[in-house]
Amino acid sequence: MKLRYITSLAVALATAGIAGAADDLTKEITVEKDIVPQEREASRLNRTPSLSLPKIDMKRLRWSDTAVPAPVTNSISLLPPASYASTMTRSPYRGYLDLGYFPSMQIGASAGYRFLDTESTIVNGWLQYDGSQYKRENSEANKLTYKDHSAELGLGVSHYVGDIGTFEANIGYGFSSYNYPTLTADDFNQSVNRFNLGLGWSSALSNIDYTIKAGFGYFGFSKAYSTLLDKAAKEINGSVNADVRYYFSPSNSIGAELGVTFAKYSDGREIILTPANDESRATPSYLSDLVSRTAGVASVKPYYMYSMDAFSARLGVNVSHSWYDGGKTHVFPDVKLAITPARQFSIGLHLYGGDSQLNSLSALFAHSHYLNPSLIYAPSWQKWFGDVNVVIGPFSGATIELWGGMGKAGNWAMPALIGTDEALRGAYYGMDFKSTHYGMAFSYKYRDMASLRLSYEGAPQGIDKGYTMWSDRAKSVFNAQLTVSPISALDICLGYELRSGRAIYEVGSDSDDIFQGTYYTLHTIGNVNSLNLGATYHITPQFNVWANVENLLNSKWEAVYGIPAKGVTGLVGIGYKF
Repeated sequence: MKLRYITSLAVALATAGIAGAADDLTKEITVEKDIVPQEREASRLNRTPSLSLPKIDMKRLRWSDTAVPAPVTNSISLLPPASYASTMTRSPYRGYLDLGYFPSMQIGASAGYRFLDTESTIVNGWLQYDGSQYKRENSEANKLTYKDHSAELGLGVSHYVGDIGTFEANIGYGFSSYNYPTLTADDFNQSVNRFNLGLGWSSALSNIDYTIKAGFGYFGFSKAYSTLLDKAAKEINGSVNADVRYYFSPSNSIGAELGVTFAKYSDGREIILTPANDESRATPSYLSDLVSRTAGVASVKPYYMYSMDAFSARLGVNVSHSWYDGGKTHVFPDVKLAITPARQFSIGLHLYGGDSQLNSLSALFAHSHYLNPSLIYAPSWQKWFGDVNVVIGPFSGATIELWGGMGKAGNWAMPALIGTDEALRGAYYGMDFKSTHYGMAFSYKYRDMASLRLSYEGAPQGIDKGYTMWSDRAKSVFNAQLTVSPISALDICLGYELRSGRAIYEVGSDSDDIFQGTYYTLHTIGNVNSLNLGATYHITPQFNVWANVENLLNSKWEAVYGIPAKGVTGLVGIGYKF
């Protein structure tokens, strides 16, 4: 390509005494320049169905709560279910495979392949399987066999519409099969079917960014526990969310988050505490008739955001309405402040409330497979919450973090024992709940060779108090993690976790006056005392071998009430990209 430039120069030489000699000078210059087209590198390979965030605009600095580092979870996780896995960075490889095994029977397999990859369209598929079978003594010293198998598969499509926006869609199916040996039957087998569909559109035009997402799903158990609960509940769920943001400048913007989420239940029962009218307190509960109900939450969150070098703020309000055999409306401020007076010191504050959670079957099942298949629950909501965190450092690689928070929640659902009938295992009990937590952490990093993190977090314990994020009602949690990389191809991680004071409450009534006769009995479920080791060795950029081993001390505790945790477990496997 030839580019021609014509430059005119007028020179005034008054200071040299020859001003009269100044003339216009004109010269033609021809420049030869070769422009070589470059193919843009592929952006990424979706490992699981997910809806991407809007494209990043490099001219704008996004506001965040505070500059707190996010350390890796101190307990070493096995291959997670596919619905939880994160996306993989786009690479020249079109597929991946991770396969792990650990005796006596623990298997994890994950694979994906990008079938279509053009500049504007990506189509990829993925699958994952997690299976385990182990023998362990329960709380009554009976050695039982526990089996749990889950499989997920799906297909995702991403289409980039020039500079206008991105459309994404995904579809997935999941199946779980497991047993529940603590029930009266020697080996109660359960299975679950899940189906999900997601659609999304994101765009950034001029000073406006917006994202619209919609999701729909089905969740259903195969059977109930007993004739007392003779039907297994089914659920159809869905959500529509939008996020719109307008930038006055890179540091000033306004926006709004809007969302509607619902879950429609069929063949479910509600549990209501009623007096037992005797001293045995055998079954202090009442099961409603089969119901078909819809629980939902609609919310609007307008906000204003401002950021500068030492101060950032998000000032908003949360207006939400939840319905389930009636309705409740909540209005509460949503305020975030981040103050950084020096590079080695920052304070973050967050005051919020009003959000509701559905307590849907699919959400509760994601927390624990040992969920009662026949019971349904009303939504919970946040009355008010406040959190603060302080970060000091880093100084010569060392950082200190302090945090704490408190608040109140309404109808907060926590695992509970309802009476003595085993058919009511896996139930939840909702009540007004006071949440409090506090903690501190010390981190140290030496170049890229080693890092250490020690943390402690505590919470009170009571039927109506604790920490809403800890369903096991732990009193304190101590974590330690040491990561070393003696050579660039090898990463080794040693972790330890102690969760003490874990418990579950038995709830019932032994009086004609339910408000006076309700009783709460604490049952311990053991302390988590887990020493974990993980290592990864990168043989080539495409191939690596790895090992994750958990609970090296072979400690005993209950994962949930009546279900003992595995002994020494983990995965040893390979990872390959192709």
